This record gives sequence, C-alpha cells and structure tokens, in this order.
Amino acid sequence: MAIAPMILSLVALIVSSTACQNPTPSHKDSTAVLAGDTTQHVLATDARTLVLRARELDRADSLDAARTAYEQAAQKLPQLSDWLYLRAAGVTADSGARAGYFARLRTDVAKDRVRRTDAIARERTRDFAGAIREYNALGARLDALRLRVNPPADEASRTAARGELLSFISSSNNSPDIREAIDLFDKVFTTTTPSEELVIARAANKSGLPERAATAYANQARRGGAIPAGESAGRAGKY
Repeated sequence: MAIAPMILSLVALIVSSTACQNPTPSHKDSTAVLAGDTTQHVLATDARTLVLRARELDRADSLDAARTAYEQAAQKLPQLSDWLYLRAAGVTADSGARAGYFARLRTDVAKDRVRRTDAIARERTRDFAGAIREYNALGARLDALRLRVNPPADEASRTAARGELLSFISSSNNSPDIREAIDLFDKVFTTTTPSEELVIARAANKSGLPERAATAYANQARRGGAIPAGESAGRAGKY
C-alpha cells in the first residue's frame, strides 16, 4: 500500500546537494534520484532526521502527525518536495487537503502518481468505497478485489468478489498477479469447492506455483471433483 518502495527509501536517504541553490526540480534531477544516484545526493543530518521521523510516524499509522512532518520536510527540501507532498497526500483523509498537495506538484513524474496516491490515501483513511472506485478506475483490479474480500467488507460483497477473484485468477496472463491473487484467495477463503480448486490448480501451474497446483489437484480429487484428462497433481509444473 505504498506509493513505491524505491521512492520511500530514496526520499528518506537522498537529496541533491544543489537543492538549496536550485529549488525547482528538473526532470533530469528526478530521474537521477529515482535511479538511485546517491553519489552527490546525501541529506544533511537535520533534514534526514526530519524525513525519517515522518516515515516512522507513517509506519505507525499516526497519519495526522506524519502529514505535518512530510509537509515540513517538503518545505525544507524543495528538491524533493514533490515526493514529500505525495507522501503527505497519501496520509491525508480530507480530499480537499489532498487536492491542495497535488496542486503543488511540479514534475510530470510526480503528477503521474496523483491518482494512485489518492487511492492509497482513501484506503489508509478507511474510505474503502472510494478506494475501490479509484483502484478500479486505475485498472488496479486486484487491489480493488483485496478490499472487497477483506474486513470490513460485508458478506454479500465478499461473496460477489469471491467469484470475481477466481475469474481474475483464471483469466490473468500476468504470473506475479496470479500468484498474488491465489495467495489472497487462500488467506481469505479457508474452504473451497472442487471447481474452485481446479481453477486454482490450473492458474498455479501456469504461473510457477507447482506445489500449490499439486495441492489444489489433490484437494479437488479428495472432495469428489473429476480431474480432466491430461491433468493431474503428478503433472503439476510441466506446462
């Protein structure tokens, strides 16, 4: 539920040594920072302490205090202000206040993250309906399904999302997404039907989870499901 792990670590550790002389970040500067160019991008001790404090508050879910700390850091570190304002927006419940942070962004690469950050902020501040809507609009279907199958989702929502999650598992061609979706399904739904196990077996097999595929085929057979010709636990991982 982070903007991006790479950005989080870089924001905490690096800033251009020329930032104080040139408060307007260029695309070249942003690209260098994101690429991990730390040779000339070391934070002064007081600035680094401020950013790390904001991150600590963020991880502790002290959202209001984290927002204040990120905003203070952005004012102190103009070369990284875009990323710090994004972080501030990501822990802000009020949509108007988030819009205010977004309006301060100057680089295209940061502006490209506005909608994702808005979705994250809605999720973290428990506006789950808004977060689901934003994730779906972004095409982040798995994130939306994750919210629909986990508390505080009601049983009707979980039931509907269960079928959609299985559909995602069976139809996606992205192996990492399939693996994540199977893991989510396994964590949320502790009982399965033979037909569900068959869907999972096939998807696990093609996405590089031979052990999970073998388990699913075995579960399907144990629960009375018929394994189609040419498919079996023994052939898991051979496709």
